[in-house]
Amino acid sequence: MTGKGNFDEMVKWLMNAMTKLPKDAANVLVFNTLTGLRPTEAVLSIQLIKKEPEKYINKETGMLEHFRYPDLFIRKTKKAYITAFNEFILEVADKADTSSWMAIRSQLKRREVESHLKYCRAIFAT
Repeated sequence: MTGKGNFDEMVKWLMNAMTKLPKDAANVLVFNTLTGLRPTEAVLSIQLIKKEPEKYINKETGMLEHFRYPDLFIRKTKKAYITAFNEFILEVADKADTSSWMAIRSQLKRREVESHLKYCRAIFAT
């Protein structure tokens, strides 16, 4: 999607979805938008932030170190090695749901909100 109109529509969708979802599920969308990770990677990242912060979070460099988990983040064609973070991003992750993307999609469907989870990454890239 390119152009201002499409960006505005993506942000409008995100804001609408966030108001309809429970706060912990909405925080997954916020985290995904702030990091630019793919949807499944965002959920994995949140899980690692909560379960293994000492191994995954490098506070000295301000990076989430995905390369420490090659089975999760290093794929044949799609690779995520590191992600920059700040304290706000960590707070969002701490308050985020650790369910799968399918669970969030189901929550959107139950609330009659179209599932455009790819918009989070597109907003980040814009």
